[in-house]
Amino acid sequence: RRHNSIALMMSAMSDEQMQRDVAKRLRQLDVGRVATAPFASASRGKTAAAAAEESKQQAEKQNKLSVITLNVLHNLLWPWEVVIRSRTRYAYILDWMVEQDADVVCLQEVTKTFWEMLMKHPTLSTRLYHISHGAQGVKSKHGCLMLSKQPFASLWEFKLPQMSRQVVVGCVKVPGTSVVIAVASAHLKAHKNSYDMRRRQLAAVHGLMRFKQQELGFDHAIVTGDLNMQGAFEEEYVHADFADVWTTLRPNEPGYTWDSTINSFGIAMWGPLALHARNIQWRLDRMLLYPSSSSSSHDDNNKNNSEVRPLDIEIVANESIGLALWPSDHFGLRATFAVHDKASAAAAAAASTKSNEKE
Repeated sequence: RRHNSIALMMSAMSDEQMQRDVAKRLRQLDVGRVATAPFASASRGKTAAAAAEESKQQAEKQNKLSVITLNVLHNLLWPWEVVIRSRTRYAYILDWMVEQDADVVCLQEVTKTFWEMLMKHPTLSTRLYHISHGAQGVKSKHGCLMLSKQPFASLWEFKLPQMSRQVVVGCVKVPGTSVVIAVASAHLKAHKNSYDMRRRQLAAVHGLMRFKQQELGFDHAIVTGDLNMQGAFEEEYVHADFADVWTTLRPNEPGYTWDSTINSFGIAMWGPLALHARNIQWRLDRMLLYPSSSSSSHDDNNKNNSEVRPLDIEIVANESIGLALWPSDHFGLRATFAVHDKASAAAAAAASTKSNEKE
């Protein structure tokens, strides 16, 4: 069969070879805090009632992590820019991100234009988020970017096979726990006939999670972004160590994040004469949880007294924002994960017992 499973490809490379391949693709970034104040400072200047409500909301978010992924569609040259109006879209996306209030935001196709608008945003870059490339900017024509409310425990770039783009990996500690989750913002090779390259790229990302967990310092991982998977056979490329959050929680729903029957940008990207583009529906964007419940690594993490479970997932940024104008040619995804940390729970219970004994 022409379309082999990812296991066949990995079997051709020994563990030692894969470890060497992963090591040469991985580079650690400086963890520079771009945000001038932590998220909690947003309560300054508010009334006591508003501050109390905000504290209540933050308490409800303990032991949970919300993650958004969105391909923002890189700005183009004239005449395409007349159609997609990138600066208008970017201004909308940035304000929308504030409203979404997610713990981690993963973006793809970020250009210098988008990054400069982000850094000038009155809320995002100065109060809400730490930004993966705040100090360096985005060097590629359209790269990956990550924003996190929690400071990055560590930050990495991982070069994909035969591409100049890097996967951005940020390790963040979940509030109320001692659990560290690595969130990876990825953008795999596009085009239908590039399935073999996507297979190689997914294998490399799996190798990163498998062999570099201790070095990166995470307990669990979420790989998300524009994975560009366009054929049903490509589902085989997702290793059993990963759990696809959409199919786990909503197995009977298609989950299309590229849908030209709804989003006119899906047609515009192909050109007005491309009649085939009018009915394209793909689930290009994914969220993959590592390790899955069927993975051997899952048992190891249970021994370490931590577990991450997806609670919900939905399609977002899927409404028109003006006449023939959309946030992007892609729709986004938003998911919430519950984090169970037995060690922290046991410590809290012991402290409570000790306190009661003193009383």
